[in-house]
Amino acid sequence: ENEHRELHVKNGENRIHNFIECELYKDNEKIGDFKSIREACKFAEIRYGISYSQLSKKKDYKGFKIVKKGVTTIPKGSRVE
Repeated sequence: ENEHRELHVKNGENRIHNFIECELYKDNEKIGDFKSIREACKFAEIRYGISYSQLSKKKDYKGFKIVKKGVTTIPKGSRVE
């Protein structure tokens, strides 16, 4: 596996990360747009005390709902919170 990875790096290829842009709703009212599902779940956890893992897994949990918008591709090394 490591040799295979090293070959790709030598050829100038880098891993990329795909982030799913989404909207977060609370009781059917939109509360924000987010760059990733992780970012939306983290926001709901901090702001409203909702379980990050349950919202991330179910996408519809205790009145909160994540609606996917599209995929953004970001090169490895870039940071999206």
